[in-house]
Amino acid sequence: MRERGESGALDGFRLATIPEEVAVVSLHNSRPTDAERGSTSHDGRYLWVQPCGRTHVAGDLEALDGQTAKRMAARFDTSPEAFLRFWTLLETIAKLEDIPADVLLRRHRTEPTVNALSESHPMVRYNTDEIDGLIVTVGWLEDTAGDTE
Repeated sequence: MRERGESGALDGFRLATIPEEVAVVSLHNSRPTDAERGSTSHDGRYLWVQPCGRTHVAGDLEALDGQTAKRMAARFDTSPEAFLRFWTLLETIAKLEDIPADVLLRRHRTEPTVNALSESHPMVRYNTDEIDGLIVTVGWLEDTAGDTE
């Protein structure tokens, strides 16, 4: 369910594209004081991710209006939106698989596309949305139910 406060602000805006058995995910204008895990965009907006059960979940968000997105998109000969869809997925996979993002970027530098990235990490399921000028990706590992710690 997507919800917005009466003021139209992002605080508590829930993403419906993530299965409820995987995680509760919401966007906020700033980092809530009780937030334990999430990601912050360059303009201070915050993606809060609360996994349900034992599911391993991670996410990333980036603002479309940032100068860095425009420069990186030009470097990779793509649009800012396409680059940020790739970048937020790359950051999410890096968090889920505990691989430094720069290592993943070097692996995918010749083909910086969402398809190439997702095909090389088949256990990661994800959803990406554009919301209020943000590209938001949340991913989870397909099968962590059998893990023991």
